[in-house]
Amino acid sequence: MEKTGYLQLMRSRVYLPFLISQILSNLSDGLLAVAVVYFAVVLEASPWELGLITFAVTLSRGFLGPIGGLLSDRMNKRTYLVAIEIIRAVFMLSLFVLFWYEMTNIWVLMSFGVIVSTLFAISVPASKAVIPKLVAEKELQLANGLIQTITWPAYFMGSGLLALLMPLQLVNYVFLVITVFFVLSFLLLLALPKQLQDTTPTKTESKPSLLAELLSGYQEMRSNSVMHIRVITYGIFTFFWRGVLQILIPLVVLTHLKSLNGSMGL
Repeated sequence: MEKTGYLQLMRSRVYLPFLISQILSNLSDGLLAVAVVYFAVVLEASPWELGLITFAVTLSRGFLGPIGGLLSDRMNKRTYLVAIEIIRAVFMLSLFVLFWYEMTNIWVLMSFGVIVSTLFAISVPASKAVIPKLVAEKELQLANGLIQTITWPAYFMGSGLLALLMPLQLVNYVFLVITVFFVLSFLLLLALPKQLQDTTPTKTESKPSLLAELLSGYQEMRSNSVMHIRVITYGIFTFFWRGVLQILIPLVVLTHLKSLNGSMGL
């Protein structure tokens, strides 16, 4: 039954482009995460600078991610998702140009990494919210499950792409590769239905401010002790595994193996 359901989803002219777009988006996010740290090490970043980069990227994603749900609720979700991919592509192309002309430093890498990663984070709530509008109700569980299944594998596959680019001597084009992925993702998102807004606000309808909605959401989360603990625990866990993957491992490789070639993506 599930195999038949998955095959039917794969034939969807709306869901399949969205699924591929999500794969490319997560792939790019993983590749960017390891590329920023790799080039920071190449630029002889100190341990505290590597820690600051990872801290800034993780903190911005954790705190600004929830804003994405509020922002996307105020506009057409298709327009919102497409706009984010375009902006990410522009930032990555700009970073590639700066890198190509040797105008980058550790702080430029960190700034671009924070901005692009944050844009990914604020797109996640909208991405999840559009799924029920792309499939029939009976297919919703399979559709959600498939998206969840590919998210983390695609992220880690993106990290591994750097190891493939090195022997091909294409590592200096990594930011251009990410740009291409974002452009492809943007083009695939154009297949989404044009009307993806949950409600159509009337002219007389007044919406609370973003701050008021954030505070209201936090108070509601605090009222559910299990949810509150899970969110806090996940945040702490994320800091630890990102620290191990993006700081400790590169430093061990650099200090003990004296080389980063081919090992960062692995």
